[in-house]
Amino acid sequence: MRIVVIGSGNVGWHLTERLWTCGLVPVQVFSRSAARAHALAGKVSTAYTTDLTQIEPAADLYILAVPDDAISGVSRSLAATIKTGAAVVHTSGSVASEALTEHADHGVFYPLQTFTAGKPVDWSRIPVLLTASTDTLLAKLRDVTAAMQCPAHLISDDQRAVLHLAATIACNFTNHMYSVAQTLLDEHQLDFDLLQPLITETAQKVRELPPRKAQTGPAIRGDQKTLQKHMALLQGKPQLAILYALISRSISSDS
Repeated sequence: MRIVVIGSGNVGWHLTERLWTCGLVPVQVFSRSAARAHALAGKVSTAYTTDLTQIEPAADLYILAVPDDAISGVSRSLAATIKTGAAVVHTSGSVASEALTEHADHGVFYPLQTFTAGKPVDWSRIPVLLTASTDTLLAKLRDVTAAMQCPAHLISDDQRAVLHLAATIACNFTNHMYSVAQTLLDEHQLDFDLLQPLITETAQKVRELPPRKAQTGPAIRGDQKTLQKHMALLQGKPQLAILYALISRSISSDS
């Protein structure tokens, strides 16, 4: 299968590396950054371009790993360049597959994971959520996920939008809380590593228990004295105090 990966950000980079590792070497990669395009192409021994008008026109599958706001524009540019009948998918969790309707075979190839430059991931544990306009494309995407050795799930645009929202809350919001906690600790010369065993245990518990049953802490216990003490410690931090109060109320109402 002749695959072109468009985008060299975190998702595009990790995806290209995985395709290469599994023997599906992309015939070309694209990036607006010449340095990144050259680096990624060199890593997987393939061709690259920084010009959408120079995209390989005869590939079987084009994977758009570009920012959400760029998907429609890139799709329109490709429609004027690639062969009729080529399949085009994007990797976004929040953009509907309809953003690619210039192409008869269009869909979504959404790996549900957080990707960071230089941080390896275990693709065998990453669910890839598929949406396809045709059975032919779906079969093609299933072939790709099988070669990449990662689990594939067929879902609708509406389901993926809800899943992306849930993923944002579970991942991005949680990581922001880690950042807030680290700031508090740094202000009092305390090491964030002291929280690592707690963070690990919390993550492990939800592999065995529903999150609601795994919930601990003063809010779920209704421990008003501790909640008030925490609010007092947040004097001078009004935004964080509001956040603490809102989340505590949400936890209490979920009990």
